[in-house]
Amino acid sequence: MNKLAITALVVSVMASGIVYADQDGGIIMFSGSVSDITCNISPESTDGENNLIKLGNMKSDDPASTPKTFKLVPTAGSDAGCATATTVTVSWQASGLGPKGIRSTGTSKDVAVQITPDVTEGITATPTTPITEGQGNQDTVFTGTGPITPSYSVKMVNISNGKAETGSVEASASYAIAYK
Repeated sequence: MNKLAITALVVSVMASGIVYADQDGGIIMFSGSVSDITCNISPESTDGENNLIKLGNMKSDDPASTPKTFKLVPTAGSDAGCATATTVTVSWQASGLGPKGIRSTGTSKDVAVQITPDVTEGITATPTTPITEGQGNQDTVFTGTGPITPSYSVKMVNISNGKAETGSVEASASYAIAYK
């Protein structure tokens, strides 16, 4: 009996070593929302395609690039309430959010991408300041008479104390929208 118990113990220790040896791990993020009005959203810009907004070029000693605009537009298949909602809340999240915007993850580290709510005719936005760290939960509330299409300007901002490092500028952010 003792030999059987020792054999079982050795086999279980070896098996557990095999099961846990060289395992990789990671983090999976999940995102969703609950809303009375569901809208399929697509970013639209004359300076981009799909989910990419092309910011163009900026000289290394410029304080900022020329702003580009984009809108978050409900697409086909959205609820009819998307066109009649009087309040739209857009919540932003981004890793690398700094005091002037989203820090570049490209080769130019001295640049941030700054997203600022735009106010269009008949629609107000609160706040109208750029989305930065320390702004609380990064929410922008758009109000007016429907349809409300959240609009933003986006630009590169030099965050160095002089010339920005030359190179690529890349940044990403996620958003969630609630229509009421």
